[in-house]
Amino acid sequence: MREKSKDADSPVAITPRQLEGLIRLTKAEARLRLSEAADEEDAERAILLTRMYLQQVGIDPETGLPDIGPITTGKTYSQQSRAALFLKTLDDLLDESGGADVEVESLKDAMIGKGMNEGEFEKLLNAFIHDGTLYQPTPGKINYVGRRTRHERSPMG
Repeated sequence: MREKSKDADSPVAITPRQLEGLIRLTKAEARLRLSEAADEEDAERAILLTRMYLQQVGIDPETGLPDIGPITTGKTYSQQSRAALFLKTLDDLLDESGGADVEVESLKDAMIGKGMNEGEFEKLLNAFIHDGTLYQPTPGKINYVGRRTRHERSPMG
């Protein structure tokens, strides 16, 4: 599982903390047998239990790949990637406009051009407005709450 996570575009399948948990589960399996030492069968049962758990809560339903994002952050790697693309696209449009508020329709068109469907766009837009990341200064326009331009954010600026 760790091997599958090495690609930069892959979700994290399992963390070091979960690997430590596997060791504890293995030892617990041995104790259930009233044994002082864990063996290969104990480790295999611990791995099976962990896999069953991850299949129920740690699989990205869109890709079918292991992803602990829903467990740790509540969002899959795919969802996090789309949210990041959404905000980067908005950043680019805001920079093009010199920081002036961006038309929601322009952002929607850009995101649809990048493969996002309209329902997904609306869901993300509403989530970012709801959590206070974005606001609508006037109907049909969008901007960041407290946004600074790239020039202002730059260490050289």
